[in-house]
Amino acid sequence: MVLNEKTIFEMAKAHLIESKLLDDQLQFELVSVQGCGDFNGVAYASKMYYLQNVKAFVGPSCSDEMTAVAKLATIWNIPLIGYVSSDGYLDNKLIYRTLARISMSASNGITDAVVALLRHFGWQRVSIATSESTVAAKIISEFEAKFAVNNIEIIAKVVFPENMTAEEYIASDKLRKIRETSRIVIVLFGSSLSDCVDFMRAIHLEGMDNDEYMYLLPWLYHDVTSRAPWWTPNGTIIPSIKSDFNRAIVIDNEGILDIANNNFMARVLNETTLNTSNLTQTSIHSYLEMFDALKLYVIAVRKAINESGQQDIYLDGRYIWNKMRSVRFDGVSGPVIMDDQAERVPLYAVFFVDPEQAELTKIISIEPRRMPNCDGLINNTGCFEMFLTDVGDGVWPFKDGKLPSDTPECGFLGEKCDHKVQIAVGVAIIIIILTVVAILIRFQY
Repeated sequence: MVLNEKTIFEMAKAHLIESKLLDDQLQFELVSVQGCGDFNGVAYASKMYYLQNVKAFVGPSCSDEMTAVAKLATIWNIPLIGYVSSDGYLDNKLIYRTLARISMSASNGITDAVVALLRHFGWQRVSIATSESTVAAKIISEFEAKFAVNNIEIIAKVVFPENMTAEEYIASDKLRKIRETSRIVIVLFGSSLSDCVDFMRAIHLEGMDNDEYMYLLPWLYHDVTSRAPWWTPNGTIIPSIKSDFNRAIVIDNEGILDIANNNFMARVLNETTLNTSNLTQTSIHSYLEMFDALKLYVIAVRKAINESGQQDIYLDGRYIWNKMRSVRFDGVSGPVIMDDQAERVPLYAVFFVDPEQAELTKIISIEPRRMPNCDGLINNTGCFEMFLTDVGDGVWPFKDGKLPSDTPECGFLGEKCDHKVQIAVGVAIIIIILTVVAILIRFQY
């Protein structure tokens, strides 16, 4: 878990008692340990299960530990709620049969949003610019799998070493591959927009930010203090960075989640001994999701007892997991919608970096909708689809007011609009005609 998790859990427990979800008939004891690093999570989970009689897990927060603990939880048949783990493969409930996840930044969610966006604009051919970082590699693998089943062709995947400068990006000569093969580029160098600042500077310096190009930037994770990378801590703009990002598209969470972050931060400061320093040194998202993970578990147990009439039904982890499917409630992290595989449905929106605006401009709302007559246990899906609605004015600061195509009208190298050949042929024909005329005149006289 993360630093100060016990304080947040106690705060969450007090909230559950206050809201009557916990009472004399339903109570529990919290046990908290550090669950990441050197497979401590596996060791502690085993100790908790065999020696401390623990009947449910929240966490661990790290992916490697989560994978192992989730498999153990399946064997032990006890529920496990992940609150930070974002790896897409964890949504396979044929393997992780008692795992529910409440993370707002699961990689399968952002990939679904990007696929929906590409379809919305009719883009079928894209390239990917990314780094060798572990975070980026895991998420890009999710993109590749999702694109393959949605008939989206990855024309080029350009991988750069980590922490390169703009000059190093240019010197690598790898940008040429993008220029020669594609115009719709997905840029992902890490979990934050700040990770791609130098890349965006490089494409600006190379003139690869004209009307033919569109850059899609998934913003996977940012805490309550984060803003777009062109903002300084004191609230001023760095014009050079802003201009490098101009006319790009950002896929990020809905603004309501940022409001939830601010409200929760104020509540923590008021109800606990934590201070601003504690909150900025750790991820506020971890606290938000940890709080809601505990609430999800209690809601599921309460529902299971009410429906089954059995006070000991909490011992059946798979049964409790089933009660976390298709649940909705107001969480401290924002509206919580669980899909039919007990995975949180992401709430994303699409934003445009308007050259005339300092803040991101929302252009598309993404609404998750339940699919009719769908059972996630049968078809192994969450039974939700993403519906996109344009909320901008539809006027784009590009040539003819339209978005770029995934294939330029003149070709990637301008070869379809190169008139040199036609000119050369025309000149040759004129020369031949003049020569013939000259010969005829000569023989005539």
